[in-house]
Amino acid sequence: MRKTMITALTCTALVASLAACNRNTVIKKSISFNKDVMKVSLYEKIDGKLLKDYEKEVDVHGLTKEERDALGKKVIDSFAALPNIDR
Repeated sequence: MRKTMITALTCTALVASLAACNRNTVIKKSISFNKDVMKVSLYEKIDGKLLKDYEKEVDVHGLTKEERDALGKKVIDSFAALPNIDR
């Protein structure tokens, strides 16, 4: 739980620093837990254009906290390989 909070705070700080550098960029990454389900989200909008808006839920029943955190990071990292939304 502590590492998840640190990850969330780090992501929030990253978004805030990016917003200060370029007001037209929004990147949100989040990992949340609801009992045995981990929900991972990614949202990217640059210059008013929505590039990515993905959400994934993963069953983490039986995993240790370290395994859950590692899996969450792996899922967030995998979002980078997803194609941009074509709009």
